[in-house]
Amino acid sequence: MKPDNNNLLDWALYYRKIGWSIFPVGGDKKPLIPWTEYQTKFATDKELNRWFSDPNTKGIAVVTGRLSELVVLDIDVAKGAKTEGMHLLPVPTVKTGGGGWHYYYQYPKDKEIRNSAGIVGEHIDIRAEGGYVVAPPSLHPSGNLYEWCDVLSPDEIGVEEIPKWLLEKTSLFNESKINLTEIINGVSEGRRNESATSLIGKLLPYLPKNEWENLGWQFLLTWNKSNKPPLPEIELKTTFLSIANAEIQKRGNSKIETEWTPPISILELCKKDFPEKKWVVENIFERATIGQLSAAPNQWKTWLMWYMAICIATGKKVFDKFEVDKQGVMIVNEEDTEMMLKERTLMLLSEIEDIPIYIHAEKGIKLKDETTARLLEEVKEKKVEVVIFDSLSVIHTADENSATEMGAVFEQMKKFTREGITVLFTNHHRKKSLKKWEQDDLQEQVRGSTVINAVPSGHITCEEKIQDNEKFIIIRQAKLKGAEKLTPFLVRIKKEEGRIDFIYEGAHEESLGATTKLKNELYKIIRASELWLGVKDFMEMVSKSGKPIRDQLGCLVKDKQIQVQTRATLKKRGIPVPVREKESGQEFLYLQLDSASEEPEDIKPNALFDQL
Repeated sequence: MKPDNNNLLDWALYYRKIGWSIFPVGGDKKPLIPWTEYQTKFATDKELNRWFSDPNTKGIAVVTGRLSELVVLDIDVAKGAKTEGMHLLPVPTVKTGGGGWHYYYQYPKDKEIRNSAGIVGEHIDIRAEGGYVVAPPSLHPSGNLYEWCDVLSPDEIGVEEIPKWLLEKTSLFNESKINLTEIINGVSEGRRNESATSLIGKLLPYLPKNEWENLGWQFLLTWNKSNKPPLPEIELKTTFLSIANAEIQKRGNSKIETEWTPPISILELCKKDFPEKKWVVENIFERATIGQLSAAPNQWKTWLMWYMAICIATGKKVFDKFEVDKQGVMIVNEEDTEMMLKERTLMLLSEIEDIPIYIHAEKGIKLKDETTARLLEEVKEKKVEVVIFDSLSVIHTADENSATEMGAVFEQMKKFTREGITVLFTNHHRKKSLKKWEQDDLQEQVRGSTVINAVPSGHITCEEKIQDNEKFIIIRQAKLKGAEKLTPFLVRIKKEEGRIDFIYEGAHEESLGATTKLKNELYKIIRASELWLGVKDFMEMVSKSGKPIRDQLGCLVKDKQIQVQTRATLKKRGIPVPVREKESGQEFLYLQLDSASEEPEDIKPNALFDQL
């Protein structure tokens, strides 16, 4: 049975139970995650719990098409859509927050139906393969909720087959031969999606798969500029990936091809020999793993990575502090010219010498099957054990916000680590904080998909600091799987007689920012309370406005330091909740975790991110 409340998590679990693929959206109805992978797979219960316990989640999107077995007729009454003459029988129906209607039908087993606009009538869309709709009880930008009509929800009457008249309309659209010469110079609103689908559907079958990004996607981007107005790039990318995935299935290829090997037993694992030296750079980068060095622009990241390469190749301690495992290094640098690299090398080396560092500079190398194979051949030939990519953004053609596409890029890197080779890469931070007033978690400063932070075993950041007319670099360790993370430390930039060196200067004391102090204060209040508390309670206790409090509570929830539930859920379970003059079942309330760890005596910036 459907939930009898407006709790998003309860509804998400319900939709998943009846076989619908779903993902979270914000108050603007836009996805909060890269969602294209959920056109071919269902989210796990763990993902659903994480997504729909996040205060930033305001709604549920249902993926339409073959996986969910859904076709939705989207009628925008507010824009003037007319339904006269349509045979709209009783089917599961949603009244949208904007005053329109969604009619849910069963996706046909023997036909393919794609998204389309205007083929049924003006301001009437069909959401099918490659699309999604926002579902109850999501919050519309107008402030209204999406609602199932009385006795017309899925578990009460079931989802009916798509009616013949509508199927005929979609068949005419899917089978029609669009005049490419008519749309090649751009189209108006209402024809953009189907025109993009037609163009890329015609082009991809004639292109080798390794040219889809360079030719197919770039062609679509150029064409889109002629549309009036152009489609949002994220929507265009969704259409492109949907057609690309369909073409891959037609060709019988998997998205990421990996060699299958049998599992090993626990006894075989324990008897397996590994190199004695675990670290390439002691307590910073592990052997045969992927490591990341990230920073904002002009913060010495390329200098530091080049310096580390020289230390690894010569056996010199990094910052005269951290031991290295002396190894050959190959550098793929797509951002600097050979002349610039020469100047940098001469400033870092005390004298010119033949050391095992090999360089590819500005060659247009992209991590694809062919180039990865050639690099691996060179690495083995020259007995190299460390490969450095500078920087990540220029060695691929993937969408960095797509978990699927960036997963494919890291799969190329893993071809090196499976051979015992360490991979290091530099990466850029976002230009601005996610929230103007808040300092992000170290890893959240990195732009792009969460995959970029999830895959590396080690991750350090660097930031220039001027103190007493001297330049220093603050090194912070955002992630380390193989040992306890180092506390932030200072490196002095030593310039002398045309040379540059980097010298370890000890620990760096972080100062507490206003947002970190607020987070710590909220954390202490929650740890001391045995009652569920809401934002209104915290506003009285800390004398702050609601927005910064909500954001810091969201950080604590995300890092699994506190728990969150809606008022409606707690009341249903018979748990006492704060009394309000006007109660809302959707109000979020917070409490300490049942198994919370001991609170640290002195919480420094980002220390909360290290707890639990």
